[in-house]
Amino acid sequence: MTSITGILARHLAACDERFAAAEADVVEGRSDDGERGFRTLATEFERHFGAEERVLFPALEAATDIATGPTVVMRAEHARLCELLCRIDAALDEHDSDGVLGLAGALAIMLQQHDLKEENVVYPICEDAPAARADELGRDLDLGSGLPCPS
Repeated sequence: MTSITGILARHLAACDERFAAAEADVVEGRSDDGERGFRTLATEFERHFGAEERVLFPALEAATDIATGPTVVMRAEHARLCELLCRIDAALDEHDSDGVLGLAGALAIMLQQHDLKEENVVYPICEDAPAARADELGRDLDLGSGLPCPS
């Protein structure tokens, strides 16, 4: 069986590594590398959020008859995280390293809280809900296309 938690947790870990590297690049004055790193990070988070919203959340809602609750909270947090990533992108365009680092600090806190909720609440429910077809969902989580950042 392909583990939903394993797939998504591995992807989050890779995103965390990219985040740390991009932040270090900005701190150490490698602005071009930091810019590329943050933009790659934004793309990866968009893929991650998109996979959850396209595949995981609808299956969870169908399997549990829960149309409100955890998935509503996660979608709202995805929107706030995308907004913050877009603000980082704008700060990068303005070559505002201090702005990037301030926003990155806020992003780190939000992501830590968000990831804990997903890994401790949402993913386990998906793994445990037989009607959610956890093994099939794991295969469907290709992380191939994401959600666009809001304008």
